[in-house]
Amino acid sequence: MTDQQNFDALSAEWVQKLESEGYTDVGVHAFDSDAELPEHMHEEAAVHVILKGEMTLIEKDGDKILKAGDWYEMPKGTTHQVRVGSDGCIFVVGIKK
Repeated sequence: MTDQQNFDALSAEWVQKLESEGYTDVGVHAFDSDAELPEHMHEEAAVHVILKGEMTLIEKDGDKILKAGDWYEMPKGTTHQVRVGSDGCIFVVGIKK
């Protein structure tokens, strides 16, 4: 398998795993290097699984740096900002209502 095929298989495995655990709207997303998202809140609980790169979640409890292989569950109503690392970030996200 090529690196891209391995990455695609890993992405598909995580999507299937999250769906089997009751998450919906599961998908793979990518942010460009050094991207920033302003403060926002999600109405539902969300999980982020980092596949490649790095993202920092900035919350009132402090910053959480997530790197490839990390999994982070965010309770519904959590206000946060996002800062992406210099290599960008590819991640799987799922929502739990």
